[in-house]
Amino acid sequence: MKTKEKKGVLKQVLVGINSFFTLLLLISYLAYYVPPSPGWFFGIPGLAYPIFLIINFLFFLMWIIVKSKYFIISLFGILIGWNHVGRHLGISSDNPEKPPEGLKVITYNIRTSKYTPQKEQSMHQVADYLKEKQPRIVCLQECFLSKTQLGEFAKKIGFRLQGSPYPTQAHGLYTFTDLTVTKTGTLSNEDANFAIYNNVIYKGDTLRVYNAQLASIRLQKEKELFDRKSDWESDESQEQITSMFRKFNKAYNQRTNEVKVLKNHIADCEYPVILCGDFNDTPLSYTYQNLNQYLKDPFPQFGKGFGDTHNENLPPIRIDYILHDNLFQTKWYKINKPSFSDHFPVCAVLKKKPG
Repeated sequence: MKTKEKKGVLKQVLVGINSFFTLLLLISYLAYYVPPSPGWFFGIPGLAYPIFLIINFLFFLMWIIVKSKYFIISLFGILIGWNHVGRHLGISSDNPEKPPEGLKVITYNIRTSKYTPQKEQSMHQVADYLKEKQPRIVCLQECFLSKTQLGEFAKKIGFRLQGSPYPTQAHGLYTFTDLTVTKTGTLSNEDANFAIYNNVIYKGDTLRVYNAQLASIRLQKEKELFDRKSDWESDESQEQITSMFRKFNKAYNQRTNEVKVLKNHIADCEYPVILCGDFNDTPLSYTYQNLNQYLKDPFPQFGKGFGDTHNENLPPIRIDYILHDNLFQTKWYKINKPSFSDHFPVCAVLKKKPG
Protein backbone atom coordinates (compact mmCIF):
# COMPACT_ATOMS: atom_id res chain seq x y z
CA MET A 1 0.00 0.00 0.00
CA LYS A 2 1.33 3.39 -1.00
CA THR A 3 2.06 6.07 1.58
CA LYS A 4 -0.73 8.28 0.21
CA GLU A 5 -3.24 5.43 0.49
CA LYS A 6 -2.11 4.67 4.05
CA LYS A 7 -2.64 8.32 5.03
CA GLY A 8 -6.09 8.18 3.46
CA VAL A 9 -7.04 5.07 5.44
CA LEU A 10 -5.67 6.56 8.67
CA LYS A 11 -7.68 9.75 8.11
CA GLN A 12 -10.88 7.78 7.59
CA VAL A 13 -10.23 5.77 10.77
CA LEU A 14 -9.68 9.00 12.72
CA VAL A 15 -12.87 10.49 11.24
CA GLY A 16 -14.76 7.38 12.33
CA ILE A 17 -13.38 7.54 15.88
CA ASN A 18 -14.07 11.29 16.00
CA SER A 19 -17.66 10.76 14.84
CA PHE A 20 -18.18 8.05 17.46
CA PHE A 21 -17.09 10.28 20.35
CA THR A 22 -19.10 13.19 18.98
CA LEU A 23 -22.14 10.92 18.97
CA LEU A 24 -21.45 9.96 22.58
CA LEU A 25 -21.17 13.66 23.45
CA LEU A 26 -24.55 14.34 21.85
CA ILE A 27 -26.11 11.37 23.68
CA SER A 28 -24.73 12.67 26.99
CA TYR A 29 -26.82 15.84 26.59
CA LEU A 30 -29.97 13.73 26.97
CA ALA A 31 -29.15 13.24 30.67
CA TYR A 32 -30.14 16.88 31.21
CA TYR A 33 -33.60 16.53 29.66
CA VAL A 34 -34.75 12.92 29.98
CA PRO A 35 -36.26 11.95 33.37
CA PRO A 36 -34.08 9.15 34.79
CA SER A 37 -37.22 7.32 35.82
CA PRO A 38 -37.70 5.17 33.74
CA GLY A 39 -34.88 6.36 31.41
CA TRP A 40 -32.12 5.93 34.02
CA PHE A 41 -29.64 4.65 31.42
CA PHE A 42 -29.47 8.13 29.84
CA GLY A 43 -27.84 9.38 33.05
CA ILE A 44 -24.74 7.22 32.57
CA PRO A 45 -23.34 9.03 29.47
CA GLY A 46 -23.96 12.28 31.33
CA LEU A 47 -21.48 11.21 34.01
CA ALA A 48 -18.80 10.80 31.34
CA TYR A 49 -19.50 14.19 29.72
CA PRO A 50 -16.14 15.74 30.77
CA ILE A 51 -14.27 12.87 29.07
CA PHE A 52 -16.32 13.18 25.86
CA LEU A 53 -15.86 16.96 25.88
CA ILE A 54 -12.06 16.73 26.29
CA ILE A 55 -11.74 14.08 23.55
CA ASN A 56 -13.80 16.18 21.13
CA PHE A 57 -11.79 19.28 21.93
CA LEU A 58 -8.54 17.39 21.20
CA PHE A 59 -9.93 16.16 17.87
CA PHE A 60 -10.99 19.74 17.06
CA LEU A 61 -7.45 20.99 17.75
CA MET A 62 -5.89 18.17 15.75
CA TRP A 63 -7.99 18.88 12.64
CA ILE A 64 -7.28 22.63 12.96
CA ILE A 65 -3.52 21.99 13.17
CA VAL A 66 -3.55 19.76 10.07
CA LYS A 67 -5.90 22.23 8.33
CA SER A 68 -8.64 19.69 7.72
CA LYS A 69 -12.33 20.39 7.19
CA TYR A 70 -13.18 17.60 9.64
CA PHE A 71 -12.80 20.00 12.57
CA ILE A 72 -16.49 20.71 11.97
CA ILE A 73 -17.47 17.31 13.46
CA SER A 74 -16.33 18.05 17.00
CA LEU A 75 -17.12 21.75 16.71
CA PHE A 76 -20.73 20.85 15.92
CA GLY A 77 -20.96 18.50 18.92
CA ILE A 78 -19.44 21.05 21.31
CA LEU A 79 -21.55 23.99 20.10
CA ILE A 80 -24.81 22.05 20.34
CA GLY A 81 -24.21 21.71 24.08
CA TRP A 82 -22.23 24.92 24.63
CA ASN A 83 -24.49 26.01 27.50
CA HIS A 84 -23.31 22.94 29.47
CA VAL A 85 -19.60 23.81 29.21
CA GLY A 86 -19.73 26.70 31.67
CA ARG A 87 -21.49 24.57 34.29
CA HIS A 88 -18.58 22.09 34.25
CA LEU A 89 -15.58 24.22 33.33
CA GLY A 90 -14.94 27.56 34.99
CA ILE A 91 -13.19 29.61 32.30
CA SER A 92 -13.40 32.99 34.02
CA SER A 93 -13.67 34.14 37.59
CA ASP A 94 -15.03 37.29 39.19
CA ASN A 95 -13.76 36.24 42.60
CA PRO A 96 -12.09 38.90 44.71
CA GLU A 97 -8.86 37.76 46.34
CA LYS A 98 -10.40 37.69 49.82
CA PRO A 99 -14.00 36.88 50.78
CA PRO A 100 -15.99 40.12 51.12
CA GLU A 101 -18.55 40.87 53.81
CA GLY A 102 -21.77 38.93 53.52
CA LEU A 103 -23.50 35.70 54.50
CA LYS A 104 -20.82 33.02 54.27
CA VAL A 105 -22.19 29.51 53.72
CA ILE A 106 -20.28 26.21 53.58
CA THR A 107 -21.57 22.80 52.51
CA TYR A 108 -19.43 19.72 53.18
CA ASN A 109 -19.94 15.96 53.03
CA ILE A 110 -17.56 14.85 55.80
CA ARG A 111 -18.16 11.08 55.48
CA THR A 112 -18.17 9.86 59.09
CA SER A 113 -20.41 6.82 58.52
CA LYS A 114 -17.68 4.56 59.95
CA TYR A 115 -16.33 6.32 63.00
CA THR A 116 -12.72 5.29 63.64
CA PRO A 117 -9.76 6.96 65.39
CA GLN A 118 -8.69 8.18 61.95
CA LYS A 119 -12.11 9.70 61.39
CA GLU A 120 -11.98 11.32 64.81
CA GLN A 121 -8.73 12.98 63.76
CA SER A 122 -10.40 14.08 60.53
CA MET A 123 -13.25 15.62 62.53
CA HIS A 124 -10.74 17.72 64.46
CA GLN A 125 -9.27 18.84 61.13
CA VAL A 126 -12.73 19.64 59.76
CA ALA A 127 -13.52 21.66 62.89
CA ASP A 128 -10.25 23.59 62.56
CA TYR A 129 -10.99 24.26 58.90
CA LEU A 130 -14.48 25.59 59.66
CA LYS A 131 -13.26 27.70 62.56
CA GLU A 132 -10.65 29.27 60.27
CA LYS A 133 -13.19 30.03 57.49
CA GLN A 134 -15.73 31.57 59.92
CA PRO A 135 -18.98 30.81 58.07
CA ARG A 136 -22.37 31.85 59.41
CA ILE A 137 -24.07 28.66 58.15
CA VAL A 138 -22.53 25.17 57.86
CA CYS A 139 -24.40 22.31 56.17
CA LEU A 140 -22.83 18.90 56.78
CA GLN A 141 -23.73 15.59 55.16
CA GLU A 142 -22.83 12.07 56.36
CA CYS A 143 -22.21 13.49 59.81
CA PHE A 144 -22.91 10.40 61.91
CA LEU A 145 -21.72 11.50 65.33
CA SER A 146 -22.96 10.82 68.82
CA LYS A 147 -24.72 13.54 70.82
CA THR A 148 -21.53 14.13 72.81
CA GLN A 149 -19.36 14.30 69.68
CA LEU A 150 -21.80 16.72 68.04
CA GLY A 151 -21.70 18.95 71.09
CA GLU A 152 -17.91 18.95 71.16
CA PHE A 153 -17.78 19.66 67.44
CA ALA A 154 -20.22 22.59 67.72
CA LYS A 155 -18.28 24.02 70.66
CA LYS A 156 -15.00 23.79 68.77
CA ILE A 157 -16.30 25.70 65.75
CA GLY A 158 -18.06 28.18 68.04
CA PHE A 159 -21.65 27.41 66.95
CA ARG A 160 -24.72 26.13 68.66
CA LEU A 161 -26.06 22.94 67.10
CA GLN A 162 -29.23 24.08 65.40
CA GLY A 163 -31.52 23.16 62.61
CA SER A 164 -31.48 19.37 62.92
CA PRO A 165 -34.44 17.43 64.28
CA TYR A 166 -32.19 15.85 66.90
CA PRO A 167 -32.15 13.14 68.19
CA THR A 168 -33.54 11.69 64.95
CA GLN A 169 -30.67 11.77 62.48
CA ALA A 170 -31.87 12.72 59.01
CA HIS A 171 -29.43 10.77 56.86
CA GLY A 172 -26.51 12.24 58.77
CA LEU A 173 -27.57 15.81 57.93
CA TYR A 174 -26.77 18.59 60.38
CA THR A 175 -26.88 22.35 60.06
CA PHE A 176 -24.76 24.53 62.33
CA THR A 177 -25.33 28.28 62.55
CA ASP A 178 -24.98 31.20 64.90
CA LEU A 179 -28.16 32.73 63.44
CA THR A 180 -31.54 32.45 65.14
CA VAL A 181 -33.53 29.44 63.89
CA THR A 182 -37.31 29.86 63.92
CA LYS A 183 -38.42 26.64 62.23
CA THR A 184 -36.96 23.24 61.38
CA GLY A 185 -38.24 20.28 59.38
CA THR A 186 -37.35 17.26 57.26
CA LEU A 187 -38.15 16.09 53.74
CA SER A 188 -38.73 12.39 53.17
CA ASN A 189 -39.18 9.96 50.30
CA GLU A 190 -40.48 6.46 50.98
CA ASP A 191 -39.90 6.93 54.74
CA ALA A 192 -36.25 7.94 54.16
CA ASN A 193 -35.14 11.43 55.17
CA PHE A 194 -33.00 13.07 52.49
CA ALA A 195 -33.12 16.76 53.45
CA ILE A 196 -33.63 19.11 56.37
CA TYR A 197 -34.63 22.74 56.25
CA ASN A 198 -34.33 25.67 58.64
CA ASN A 199 -35.82 29.14 58.70
CA VAL A 200 -33.15 31.52 59.96
CA ILE A 201 -33.11 35.23 60.70
CA TYR A 202 -30.39 37.21 58.93
CA LYS A 203 -30.31 41.00 59.25
CA GLY A 204 -34.00 41.09 60.10
CA ASP A 205 -35.09 38.87 57.19
CA THR A 206 -36.26 35.26 57.30
CA LEU A 207 -34.37 32.89 54.98
CA ARG A 208 -34.96 29.20 54.26
CA VAL A 209 -31.83 27.00 54.26
CA TYR A 210 -32.08 23.47 52.85
CA ASN A 211 -29.43 20.84 53.55
CA ALA A 212 -29.81 17.78 51.30
CA GLN A 213 -28.12 14.55 50.35
CA LEU A 214 -29.82 12.90 47.40
CA ALA A 215 -29.70 9.19 46.67
CA SER A 216 -26.24 7.75 45.99
CA ILE A 217 -25.49 4.91 43.57
CA ARG A 218 -23.18 3.34 46.22
CA LEU A 219 -20.69 1.54 43.99
CA GLN A 220 -18.02 0.91 46.63
CA LYS A 221 -17.94 -2.85 45.99
CA GLU A 222 -18.32 -2.60 42.21
CA LYS A 223 -15.39 -0.17 42.00
CA GLU A 224 -13.14 -3.21 42.42
CA LEU A 225 -13.82 -3.91 38.75
CA PHE A 226 -11.88 -0.78 37.84
CA ASP A 227 -9.41 -0.69 40.72
CA ARG A 228 -7.79 -3.99 39.81
CA LYS A 229 -7.20 -6.05 36.70
CA SER A 230 -10.38 -8.09 36.60
CA ASP A 231 -11.48 -11.03 34.53
CA TRP A 232 -14.59 -9.33 33.15
CA GLU A 233 -15.95 -12.64 31.89
CA SER A 234 -15.80 -14.38 35.28
CA ASP A 235 -19.01 -15.13 37.17
CA GLU A 236 -17.98 -12.75 39.96
CA SER A 237 -17.37 -9.88 37.54
CA GLN A 238 -20.64 -10.52 35.73
CA GLU A 239 -22.51 -10.43 39.05
CA GLN A 240 -20.84 -7.13 39.94
CA ILE A 241 -21.75 -5.65 36.55
CA THR A 242 -25.37 -6.72 37.01
CA SER A 243 -25.35 -5.30 40.53
CA MET A 244 -23.91 -2.02 39.24
CA PHE A 245 -26.73 -1.51 36.73
CA ARG A 246 -29.35 -2.41 39.34
CA LYS A 247 -27.89 0.23 41.64
CA PHE A 248 -27.93 2.82 38.85
CA ASN A 249 -31.59 2.04 38.23
CA LYS A 250 -32.53 2.21 41.92
CA ALA A 251 -30.57 5.38 42.66
CA TYR A 252 -31.85 7.30 39.63
CA ASN A 253 -35.45 6.35 40.38
CA GLN A 254 -35.09 7.31 44.03
CA ARG A 255 -33.32 10.57 43.18
CA THR A 256 -36.05 11.51 40.70
CA ASN A 257 -38.67 11.21 43.43
CA GLU A 258 -36.52 13.15 45.91
CA VAL A 259 -36.00 15.98 43.44
CA LYS A 260 -39.76 16.18 42.85
CA VAL A 261 -40.43 16.48 46.59
CA LEU A 262 -37.64 19.03 47.06
CA LYS A 263 -38.62 21.13 44.04
CA ASN A 264 -42.25 21.32 45.12
CA HIS A 265 -41.27 22.22 48.68
CA ILE A 266 -39.02 25.04 47.43
CA ALA A 267 -41.74 26.31 45.08
CA ASP A 268 -44.16 26.56 48.03
CA CYS A 269 -41.66 28.43 50.24
CA GLU A 270 -42.54 32.06 50.94
CA TYR A 271 -38.96 33.00 51.91
CA PRO A 272 -35.72 33.44 49.94
CA VAL A 273 -34.04 30.03 49.60
CA ILE A 274 -30.48 28.73 49.92
CA LEU A 275 -30.02 25.08 48.92
CA CYS A 276 -26.86 23.25 50.01
CA GLY A 277 -25.82 19.66 49.74
CA ASP A 278 -24.51 16.59 48.02
CA PHE A 279 -26.77 15.94 45.01
CA ASN A 280 -24.81 12.86 43.88
CA ASP A 281 -25.37 14.13 40.35
CA THR A 282 -23.49 16.36 37.91
CA PRO A 283 -24.55 19.63 36.26
CA LEU A 284 -25.43 17.59 33.17
CA SER A 285 -28.33 15.83 34.88
CA TYR A 286 -32.07 15.93 35.22
CA THR A 287 -31.53 16.56 38.95
CA TYR A 288 -29.54 19.75 38.32
CA GLN A 289 -31.86 20.95 35.56
CA ASN A 290 -34.91 20.71 37.84
CA LEU A 291 -33.34 22.50 40.81
CA ASN A 292 -31.61 25.11 38.64
CA GLN A 293 -35.04 26.17 37.35
CA TYR A 294 -35.72 27.88 40.67
CA LEU A 295 -32.23 28.61 41.99
CA LYS A 296 -28.97 30.09 40.73
CA ASP A 297 -25.64 28.26 40.59
CA PRO A 298 -22.64 30.56 41.28
CA PHE A 299 -20.11 28.26 39.61
CA PRO A 300 -20.45 29.43 35.97
CA GLN A 301 -19.52 32.95 37.07
CA PHE A 302 -17.01 32.24 39.83
CA GLY A 303 -15.66 28.72 39.29
CA LYS A 304 -12.22 27.72 38.10
CA GLY A 305 -11.31 24.58 36.17
CA PHE A 306 -13.59 21.56 36.21
CA GLY A 307 -14.75 22.36 39.75
CA ASP A 308 -14.59 18.77 40.95
CA THR A 309 -15.97 18.28 44.46
CA HIS A 310 -15.31 14.54 44.77
CA ASN A 311 -11.68 13.52 45.12
CA GLU A 312 -11.99 9.82 44.27
CA ASN A 313 -13.35 10.07 40.75
CA LEU A 314 -12.11 10.24 37.20
CA PRO A 315 -13.33 12.20 35.34
CA PRO A 316 -13.54 15.16 37.73
CA ILE A 317 -17.17 15.68 38.71
CA ARG A 318 -19.07 18.37 40.59
CA ILE A 319 -21.78 16.87 42.77
CA ASP A 320 -21.79 19.26 45.77
CA TYR A 321 -23.59 22.57 45.41
CA ILE A 322 -24.68 25.84 46.94
CA LEU A 323 -27.65 27.16 44.96
CA HIS A 324 -29.58 30.26 45.91
CA ASP A 325 -32.69 32.29 45.23
CA ASN A 326 -32.52 35.08 42.63
CA LEU A 327 -33.13 37.52 45.48
CA PHE A 328 -29.48 36.88 46.43
CA GLN A 329 -26.31 37.68 44.56
CA THR A 330 -23.05 35.78 44.96
CA LYS A 331 -20.12 37.94 46.04
CA TRP A 332 -17.52 35.14 46.35
CA TYR A 333 -17.36 31.40 45.67
CA LYS A 334 -14.71 28.73 46.07
CA ILE A 335 -14.25 24.96 46.17
CA ASN A 336 -11.53 24.25 48.72
CA LYS A 337 -9.37 21.12 48.50
CA PRO A 338 -8.57 19.80 52.00
CA SER A 339 -8.17 16.01 52.15
CA PHE A 340 -10.28 15.30 55.24
CA SER A 341 -13.05 13.48 53.34
CA ASP A 342 -13.85 11.97 49.95
CA HIS A 343 -15.62 15.26 49.18
CA PHE A 344 -14.38 18.83 49.03
CA PRO A 345 -16.16 21.68 50.83
CA VAL A 346 -17.93 24.37 48.81
CA CYS A 347 -18.02 27.92 50.17
CA ALA A 348 -20.01 30.97 49.03
CA VAL A 349 -20.59 34.50 50.29
CA LEU A 350 -24.07 35.76 49.51
CA LYS A 351 -25.71 39.13 49.78
CA LYS A 352 -29.33 40.07 49.39
CA LYS A 353 -29.98 42.22 46.33
CA PRO A 354 -31.00 45.79 47.13
CA GLY A 355 -34.62 46.80 46.77
